[in-house]
Order: sequence, then C-alpha cells, then structure tokens
Amino acid sequence: MVSGAIRSHIFRPLVDYDLWFAWSGHAEMVWRQQSFAIDPGVIMCLRYQQEYETRFNPETPVGHCYVHFDFLDDAGNVVHPAEPDLPPHYSQTRDIEFTYLTLRRVADLCRSQRAQALDEAHCYLRGLLLSLVRSNPRQDVPPLELEHRRRIAELIHYIREDPSRGFSVARIAERGHYSADYFTKVFKQIHGTTPTRFFIGIRLERACALLSETTLNMEQIAEELGYADVFFFSRQFKQHFGMAPSRWRQNRQGLALNR
Repeated sequence: MVSGAIRSHIFRPLVDYDLWFAWSGHAEMVWRQQSFAIDPGVIMCLRYQQEYETRFNPETPVGHCYVHFDFLDDAGNVVHPAEPDLPPHYSQTRDIEFTYLTLRRVADLCRSQRAQALDEAHCYLRGLLLSLVRSNPRQDVPPLELEHRRRIAELIHYIREDPSRGFSVARIAERGHYSADYFTKVFKQIHGTTPTRFFIGIRLERACALLSETTLNMEQIAEELGYADVFFFSRQFKQHFGMAPSRWRQNRQGLALNR
C-alpha cells in the first residue's frame, strides 16, 4: 500500500491492450476495486475497454515503460480474445533489466514505421507475451465455457462487420440463442464488461479509424456509424475517451507531424 502524500492517475477505458512494466519505485494500481501492489519487476497486461487508476507518492515515483498493442487474426483484423486466452493481468519478473530493454526496443522499432522494424518489434513483443503466459499457466477451460466463448466471438464478429448496424442486447442475444439476461451474464464473465459497453467500444473504434484515416467531418462520421445525430456521437465519444472527437483528431495529427 502506498503511503504519504498520495496522487492518482486514471487511465480512461483503453482502446487497445497495454503492457505496463515498472522498473523502479512503488505504487498501487486499482482495477474494478481490486488493488495490485506495483513494485520493481511488476508487469501489468491492461485490458481493452477497462479503466485503471494508479496511486503513487510523488516522493517515490514509479519508473515505468509501456507499449500499446492489439491482437490480430490470420487476416490481420483486430480481435479481442476472451479473458482465459489473455496473458495474466498481473505478473512479476526478476529479470528487470531484460524486460525493460525488450520493451524499450519494441517502442523504438515501432517509431521507425519501417516494415522490417515493425516485424522485429512484433517478434520481441510476441516472445514477451508468450513468456508471461508460459510462466503463469492456467487451468483447462471447461467445454461449456469454450462453447460460450465461441458463440460470443461469432456475435462480436457480426457486430464488427458493420458497427453502424443498429443493435440491441436483446437482438444480439437472440441471434446467439440466449436470453438477454443470460447473455449479459455470460458476456460479462468472459470479457469483464457489459455487452452494451463493449459494442459501443467497437463503434467508437471505427470512429477513431475514420478520424485518423479520412477527412470526413464529424457529421459525416456520425452518419457513417449510424448515429441519429452528431451531438450524441460527440457526447458518447467524449464519455469514452475523455475528449471530443475533433480534439482526438487534432492530437493524432500532432503526433503524426512529430514522428
């Protein structure tokens, strides 16, 4: 537990995954009322669409580094594995220098944007993630849970094919042959969030892609995503990311210019 003059930093719901590594100092990270002690060597694999808070004493700041990443299927599409398929949320390594240098190497290679450098970065990151999984083996998943995961993955793929498609939890549950209540319960057990919040995240993921890859204005993007009006789109985007979509686009353009 952190003591002294405490400050905190809240991570907004993540739009991807984040491998977060502490190489010095002490802090506390809180996720869904669960507390993790952050000491040198701690590795946190922060989850998609989850919110975290770090609490720390400025007199003993945490030295840390991190990389953002996504999981891709064989076709190169972004996917969100079920919880049992992810690296452990919390783990710790004694080889602090190696882990630090590996993550720094990944970050440096990604900045170059060259194809060979990105391939090399993927290899380093994949090796580190596999090492975390191997060092923290999980119990076999029961067959019924595997079936639920398969069916829900199909429903997520259906939503992802066209995020502008109007949907409701009841309608998606019916498509997967669930009742709405049971679907919500199973979905939350697997993905750690509600179907509504997850599906909103998929739609806003698409919004981020349109903001960064096209010159469409806010009204056009809202229409493209099936929003009834641009104000609701902007409000939902700001609730999710902590800033208006126009500000998000400006920040991305600024990052591109500084590369």
